[in-house]
Amino acid sequence: MVGGAVAAARRLALDVVSLAPRIVAPGAGARWLQPAFLATLVYRFGPPGVDAPDPDRAMANGQCLLIRRDVLERAGGYGIAARSYCDDVRIVRHLAASGARVGFLDAPRLLDVEMYPTGRETWRAWPRSLNLRDASSARWRWLDAVLLILAQALPIPILLGLALGVFDGRRGWGLALVAVNAALITVRVLLAAATAHSFARRGLAYWLSPLADAAAVLRVVETMARRPREWRGEPRPVAAAS
Repeated sequence: MVGGAVAAARRLALDVVSLAPRIVAPGAGARWLQPAFLATLVYRFGPPGVDAPDPDRAMANGQCLLIRRDVLERAGGYGIAARSYCDDVRIVRHLAASGARVGFLDAPRLLDVEMYPTGRETWRAWPRSLNLRDASSARWRWLDAVLLILAQALPIPILLGLALGVFDGRRGWGLALVAVNAALITVRVLLAAATAHSFARRGLAYWLSPLADAAAVLRVVETMARRPREWRGEPRPVAAAS
């Protein structure tokens, strides 16, 4: 893993390299929820890559993050994220805005990560950092919220409502609604296929994860609206920088 990160930094002339892992989700609940939560990141920021067009859209994974020491020291060290609950992304975006070359690379063969073994723990803890509240401007947070609601959360409920007759799908606007949301569901299914390699275990729970999208999006949006008050179960805010 270390060798791969260093080699990528040298080959791509990067100041910052972060590797996306293969996720190990032991429980069926985790394998159902975690793909839905992961999809919220892909919808907002796209696939892993190098040099995001806007520093505010750069992504990182703190589980594997390599930074040139001189670049980090010039920026003020880890203190730049002392009050952040998503310190990895906060640091990387700060460095990108300062001119550093940043790469977020897909590396499922280099590291496995077990974050939360159960669906309950996933639901409680992951949105704390997934919302990226401390690394994003209010404008971007709410644009992202609208995107997630329209593109990820609503398509299945809307088509279900049309099928049950809650909405009239026989008129022109109804047919357009069917077409748009069917296309969005197709995109989501293709996304599940594209990200399957990022999960060590999949099974039926993984492939049914689009059914968790509405709940996952609402949970992420809900955490965008308020600052968290605990870190890994400890009820206290992150300490201020000294």
